[in-house]
Amino acid sequence: MSSAQFSTGTDTRLTVGGVSDTFTSTTRMPPTAQGPAIETSVSSYDFGTVKVGSSSTDRNLSITSSGTDPLEIQSIAISGDFSGAHHCPRVLEAGKSCTLIGRFKPTVTGKRSGSITITSNAPGNPTVVSLTGKGG
Repeated sequence: MSSAQFSTGTDTRLTVGGVSDTFTSTTRMPPTAQGPAIETSVSSYDFGTVKVGSSSTDRNLSITSSGTDPLEIQSIAISGDFSGAHHCPRVLEAGKSCTLIGRFKPTVTGKRSGSITITSNAPGNPTVVSLTGKGG
């Protein structure tokens, strides 16, 4: 006969035939939503002050397919004095992520604003990340 006793956390004590040992297990959490869903690593980003005509350092934004079904990305658009690049597939499988690299290049002094707009098949579409920065 074998028996298992589970404690809280990730440590598990297993007893088989009177011999006991403790091992650590990792449990993968299920997706957070039924159907397609999207999560971004931030909902807004401030690039700070950047000299007019210069570019900020690149910033990464993660896009995650957090539902049970694949996320279909129709478009990713960036507005204002902001630009970026990505290697996101058109279909992002459930649980997978991709990265968008963004930068700020102000054309005038003062506060500047823009956004990243991600159009997809997720509820609440589109997903918008607000971007700000200051031209100095």
